Amino acid sequence: MTKLSQGAIEALSNGSGGNDLVLQLTNIRKIEGGNGPPRFRVMMSDGRHTLSSFMLSTQLNYMAEENKLAPNCICILKRHVTNTLKDGRRVVIILEMDVIKSAEDVAGRIGDPTPYTDGQSKVSQAVPNPEPALPLQTQNRNEVNRGFTKDFGKKAPSALPSTPGGLSKVVPIASLNPYQSKWTIRARVSNKSNIRTWSNSRGNGKLFSMEIVDESGEIRVTGFNQEVDKFYSLIEVGKVYYISKCSMKMANKQFTSVKNDYEMTFNGESSVIPCEDSCDVPMVQCDFVSIGDLENRDKDAIIDIIGVCKSVDEVTRLTTKSSREVSKRTLNLMDMSGKLVTVTLWGEDAEKFDGSGQPIVAIKAAKLSDFGGRSLSASFSSTLMINPDIPEAHKLRAWFDRDGHVMEGQNLTVKGGSGGGNTNWKTLSDVKTEHLGHGEKADYYTCIATIVYLRKENCLYQACPSQECNKKVIDQQNGMFRCEKCDKEFPNFKYRLILSANIADYGDNQWVTCFQESAEAILGQNAAYLGQLKDSNEAAFDEVFQQANFNTYVFRSRVKLETYNDESRIKATVMEVKPVDHREYSKRLIMNIRKLAVQ
Repeated sequence: MTKLSQGAIEALSNGSGGNDLVLQLTNIRKIEGGNGPPRFRVMMSDGRHTLSSFMLSTQLNYMAEENKLAPNCICILKRHVTNTLKDGRRVVIILEMDVIKSAEDVAGRIGDPTPYTDGQSKVSQAVPNPEPALPLQTQNRNEVNRGFTKDFGKKAPSALPSTPGGLSKVVPIASLNPYQSKWTIRARVSNKSNIRTWSNSRGNGKLFSMEIVDESGEIRVTGFNQEVDKFYSLIEVGKVYYISKCSMKMANKQFTSVKNDYEMTFNGESSVIPCEDSCDVPMVQCDFVSIGDLENRDKDAIIDIIGVCKSVDEVTRLTTKSSREVSKRTLNLMDMSGKLVTVTLWGEDAEKFDGSGQPIVAIKAAKLSDFGGRSLSASFSSTLMINPDIPEAHKLRAWFDRDGHVMEGQNLTVKGGSGGGNTNWKTLSDVKTEHLGHGEKADYYTCIATIVYLRKENCLYQACPSQECNKKVIDQQNGMFRCEKCDKEFPNFKYRLILSANIADYGDNQWVTCFQESAEAILGQNAAYLGQLKDSNEAAFDEVFQQANFNTYVFRSRVKLETYNDESRIKATVMEVKPVDHREYSKRLIMNIRKLAVQ
């Protein structure tokens, strides 16, 4: 017979009690909560006493919904937090629990437990006019105290110390729901976005979001307009704050990977107060996936990853569809599975990353892609950590310094002759015969091709001089240039390139569009200099284009079927241009020859 942790109920009822307690579940009841997910109230026994003041956290709802929890099953309570109701009674929020013996394998109730009442009777004497509730003695195996629903709807604060300024007492993130009003959490900011703006028919606005974490879980917080001005400069990533009086709503899983059914929004009553004593609040909560397991995960899955940075490429600049330049850097991570994966960093993370010394890199909420085999991308909502002070990082560093540094490792991401990055090698005839770009999403491919013609007409345009804007400006004919997007006039402009080129390989040719960076790489000159040449020396301008013809490069391109005036055609945009690494190119040709020989 399984031995229960006798004395555990008394300890838990008094606000103490450790983890890994073995208890028997004697009853479970579903409590509907309006538009939010349901909550489940549980009665537990240690063989001597029973206590009905247990509640499953919402992330454990699946255990009840899948009937893993049934009366008489034996559970091990691995992690919990304790809340205190207004009248002093304590409620145990179960954060992590495993069933070690199902109800079918248990002969029935273990021992002859009686309802634990000492804690409640003491509180009733100490608290004047407590809220009316049925005594615990009246609860039986088939019915749970109805007064509990009312108590839990309020979700009262925990028994942690009061916060500065006389705010309500601290509660864990895992216990938050939209039906509470007075609460405070103490949490660490693990990630904070930049301020984003919008403009539409209803007006202008701005927002930022952040992710916060405590020992019980994590949640996303968003601030708009006045709250951006009020809180953005105050909040620093890595710092701990007391946060209270935010609005709660169901989380939109389409826009967040945070593991919480709810999210918070700052409002006019919200409060954010720095916390000095913060050593016990975790930096971040990660559920790391082994690199070796990535092949078994679904495309577009959001995962947490940790590995040693075996190698790193130089930062490059790309031009997006909206003509905005963005920084990009790729690196290779390796873990104890002996597998490597290419990870792409963007923006500020790409510019600031230093791969010297082969650091341990952990990324929370990276996106998995099947492009080029298996690869990862860290978006603006990801959290990048270099040499984090966590057990997984220390274990990985010890392994790599001892054994891993001599391993070559198997890369899950296909590497190409262009010197790194994700590839999908095709010939230009393959692009047509395989109908790349005809699906709902754009296709990407890499080819080696030669420039046979460059269209120099209209390859330059006068753009907004603002750093983040590349919109074409309108010459006001008075020395000023107007940008409709920024709604401003400027005394100057900047030249930008949009170059149309015809490229060819041994089997076919294709027209492609090259924006700023790729066009400058092909022409060997920057846009500003070309603009000066066009205005001052037409012969020298033409010579630049003549010299650029018949050069061979590695092109990574994006193709998509677009319709204009009821006419559909494939539009190809060059995302990256690199010189041919003939050594790597020869290796790939030899590998292809061997494959064909086997066939």
